[in-house]
This record gives sequence, C-alpha cells and structure tokens, in this order.
Amino acid sequence: MFKNIRWQIVLLVIIISFAIGILFNLMSGRMDFIRIEKVYETLSADSLNQFVTKDEQTIAENAKVKLIDIELAFKLYESNEALFIDARDENEFEFFHIKGAVSIPEYSFEGQDDILNKLDKSKLYVVYCDGADCGTSIRLAEKLINYKFDRLLVFEGGIDEWESAGYPIEFGDNQ
Repeated sequence: MFKNIRWQIVLLVIIISFAIGILFNLMSGRMDFIRIEKVYETLSADSLNQFVTKDEQTIAENAKVKLIDIELAFKLYESNEALFIDARDENEFEFFHIKGAVSIPEYSFEGQDDILNKLDKSKLYVVYCDGADCGTSIRLAEKLINYKFDRLLVFEGGIDEWESAGYPIEFGDNQ
C-alpha cells in the first residue's frame, strides 16, 4: 500500500507541475499552442513597378514585408535601384557581404542606429540575411516598417544564394 501512495503522490506532483508550467507560459506569452505562421507575399518583376510608385494608397499597401527571389534581387542590384541591408551580426558582415551593402544587425537594432538616420526612408531597400531558413531579415524589415520605411523588400535567398550564384561580394578584415 505504501508503494501505491508513493506513485500517486509522484504522479500528482508531476501533473501539478505540468499545469503550473503551462499556465505560466500562457500568461507570459512565451508559448503558442497553435503556431501561427505568417505568409509573406512574393513580389515578381512585373509587380515591381507598382511597388516603387509613390502614391498614398500604394505606400499603405507596401507597408508589409514582401519577398523577392534572386533574379529580382540581382536586377535591383545591377540597376542601382535599391540599397542592400545586411541584417546579420557585424562579424558575419565583416567576413563577407553583398558588395555595397550596409550593416544593420537585427539583434541589436534599437531604431537609434547612426546608419538609420542617414538612410532616406522613401528609397527602395532590400534586406537580407543568411538564406531562406534565416528569419533575421524579415524581423529587421518588420522593425524598419515600424520606423516608416515604405519600400522594403526581403531577399529570401540571402547571402548564401547570392554567393552561390557568383554575384558580387565584398570581404572584410576578418577573413
């Protein structure tokens, strides 16, 4: 009988601990029982002209993260229509980055960055990070949209796809 009581107490402690953990995480907002995945629109070369226009309705529609593929990213790069923003940390940027890109690390972004004050919010920017599995560029783009950057695109393939395609990159001092 003593063994049965012991297992009941252990089981009760486990159930109570589990319930407290779930309640704590639900109240703190750290845990989602239903994962809500955001779906982002992918911009094609055909819809780029509409994206770049400056009328008020289009600006409001543009205030959402839009993805682009490597062909459109390179087209924007070659034509100098957009400035590329590297969302990775400084060490990764220093190792190598898309030629001409500026570094605004997402992890330390506070909206007070010196480089941010130098950027024209009405220009076109392409934010990138490591690749499709990296959410850093999307998080930075969402933050920049909150700071009234109207024309932001996220290059989904990132530096990995850019380098694989043989497109221009720059190496820093840390190589």
